[in-house]
Amino acid sequence: MRVTSGNRPRWFSPGRVSYLVRPARFFLLSLLLMGFPSTPGAAQERRPEPTLNAGFSTAKPGDPVDIPLTLSGAEQPQMGSIRAELTYPKNALTFVRADAGLAGELAEADVRGTIQDASEEPNLRVLTVFISPKRPQRPGILLYLKFRVPTESKKGRVLLKVRSVQATRLDGAPLALAKGKDGTVEVFDRDEQIPQVGCFFFTH
Repeated sequence: MRVTSGNRPRWFSPGRVSYLVRPARFFLLSLLLMGFPSTPGAAQERRPEPTLNAGFSTAKPGDPVDIPLTLSGAEQPQMGSIRAELTYPKNALTFVRADAGLAGELAEADVRGTIQDASEEPNLRVLTVFISPKRPQRPGILLYLKFRVPTESKKGRVLLKVRSVQATRLDGAPLALAKGKDGTVEVFDRDEQIPQVGCFFFTH
């Protein structure tokens, strides 16, 4: 509706409009110069949580094979002991031992693994991994799970499923740790050429 000088509402006056507009204009200019306020803790909420991942490797029947166990995500200043359970087909791989990786060595960690048959599935084996550091553990390769592929193995993919993970701080208090990627061993035929893998950390 067009407002003419002869038909203005009683509340309307140029001075009052100017009085209302100027503070709003100043407020918007302040937001542009200073930035919009952010919610406290928003940056922390976007940080990825600590996650335990199993890696990938290739092999032929009779070969040794290493699967890295890595810690990724946001660094925890007091990341202490880690316990993880992985399952794999008992006839597809033979567990040898666990050796500390670079991140495990820097944390002066004692690493070991024990195996037992899965009670719920007779064809699976449960590998329980224990990582006990003297210093805080940081993201990186914590250890290598060393296996041997049986000589009678057939071509195919062997899955090492991360079944459960637990972590504590150095003082023993519980600490959140997420399950990440499962491990995989790609088994090739004896007379087959194994493709080159681009990342060093996932080859043996």
